[in-house]
Amino acid sequence: MNNELEKILLEIISQHPKTKDDFNDARRRICGKMKTVQPSNMKLFTAYQNLLKKKSTKPDKHLELLLRKADIRSMSGVAIITSLIKPYTCPGQCIYCPTEVKMPKSYLATEPAAARALALAFSPYRQMQMRLEMLEKTATQQTK
Repeated sequence: MNNELEKILLEIISQHPKTKDDFNDARRRICGKMKTVQPSNMKLFTAYQNLLKKKSTKPDKHLELLLRKADIRSMSGVAIITSLIKPYTCPGQCIYCPTEVKMPKSYLATEPAAARALALAFSPYRQMQMRLEMLEKTATQQTK
């Protein structure tokens, strides 16, 4: 998997993306050609660090900025962390409200917080722990 991530990143680098949109378009096209799922910025950043260790690429501050994911969310010093409780039945029959079997009413399993909650068996402690770890990794990534 790491080798595939490194190939994707090297191909993106070769296209010299100038903006976040250019970067995302390149990732989408490359992954489409390779018939693979688009990796997250965090996974690509890890691949970037591996390439740096192997001296397969040079440090690139602009690329590092493009690999950041939504740093604007916590620029104010406030980071929102969502925790979902186990799904319980809801007496409402709202036609606009999604009703997935394993999810709390009004949430979709494809939403990041909902997917994380489902993967962690709706444990509030584990949800907070995992989210804080991700925020810490993102903060570390942004300060490098």
